Amino acid sequence: MTSLSATSVHASSYARANEALREKQSASFKSDVMLVLFWAAMIPGLMWMGSYLGY
Repeated sequence: MTSLSATSVHASSYARANEALREKQSASFKSDVMLVLFWAAMIPGLMWMGSYLGY
């Protein structure tokens, strides 16, 4: 195997690993956004429910 073909294999595997990492980070970011939106909606909801129940 020449050094040129070894470099090509390394670059190819690096590109696949980089793409997999990007997909994982994207999924993590989406779940973080959903968690923040859930909490942002829950806090006023609990405040309204508390005032409705007389707390």
